[in-house]
Amino acid sequence: MAEQKNTWSHWRDDITREGCLKAIDEFRADGRDAFLEKYGYRYATEYYLHHEGNPYDSKAIVGVARKFDRPELGPASSKEFSGGKDAAAGRAQELGFTGFEAEVLCNGRFGFRRRGC
Repeated sequence: MAEQKNTWSHWRDDITREGCLKAIDEFRADGRDAFLEKYGYRYATEYYLHHEGNPYDSKAIVGVARKFDRPELGPASSKEFSGGKDAAAGRAQELGFTGFEAEVLCNGRFGFRRRGC
């Protein structure tokens, strides 16, 4: 069986900082809940990326960035890849975003809390 060309390993290196910034712009315009619902993502449970003083759900940002960086594939579904430090969160850090683990949000530092705090 041939490997699918839309798997994480085939498109992870195509994700760019510019694509992530476009996804962040859309996140800001839509609002967190609407953005996550529109693309079928849940609140991040482990990893976030930090940009201009705000936290973002790293998996959702990287997944939506795919629609900008690989328009023929569109946004990635949350089931197509992991959000962990070896996947979406790690890619975001490679692109120069500061990443942090969810415990940072439990102190309310960024103005919203993750579920489970």
